[in-house]
Amino acid sequence: MESTKKRILKASRNLFNAQGYSNISIRMIAKGANMSVGNLNYHFRKKNDILEALYFEMISYLDLRLDELNQKNINLSYLLNGTLLNKRKMIEYRFFWVDLFFLLSNSPKIKKHFDARLSKRKEGYAYIFEKLIEKKLMVNIKKKIELTYLTSHLINFGNTWLYSSVLNYQIKDVQNHIRQQSFLMLSILLPYLTNKGKREFYGLFSERVKNKALM
Repeated sequence: MESTKKRILKASRNLFNAQGYSNISIRMIAKGANMSVGNLNYHFRKKNDILEALYFEMISYLDLRLDELNQKNINLSYLLNGTLLNKRKMIEYRFFWVDLFFLLSNSPKIKKHFDARLSKRKEGYAYIFEKLIEKKLMVNIKKKIELTYLTSHLINFGNTWLYSSVLNYQIKDVQNHIRQQSFLMLSILLPYLTNKGKREFYGLFSERVKNKALM
């Protein structure tokens, strides 16, 4: 049986995704969860408490994938699968990514964790680059500034692709759109891939490249 807290979080996430965090009140959440406002307030005193609970619910999944990196066989296929999985999870909590700046400003607790996680993500990319270089899928980038820029491009794309999607695309097929965005994100690596890496890259997306699905 679903716990009351889970029911509140599920109703909140659905409402935030559909109408935006700012447009939803505690009363609307209580109605969506089929309970009284008093009952909801017993579990969450403020809407911001719900926001923080949803953020940490989402980020625990993304953090787990980051923590498991050193146990995985890193190659471009793994990167594609990981990118797809992360983007699917982000779609489930899309309200957060579409309104990222406002929500980070709204919660010092979330902002603190989000900023701290940035270092972890940079370390994750450094590890990925190291493994791709070892497997001769990626050239050895000797200039530290280039690695910094490459990492920043990947992180910025990862943070903003959903916001950009809402602004620029009429999304009808969500799964196909996630694949397209995953292609675009990984294509940031293209100038740094070896010939072997490029063959593997285009092998993963051969149908899309052939059909010019991204044009």
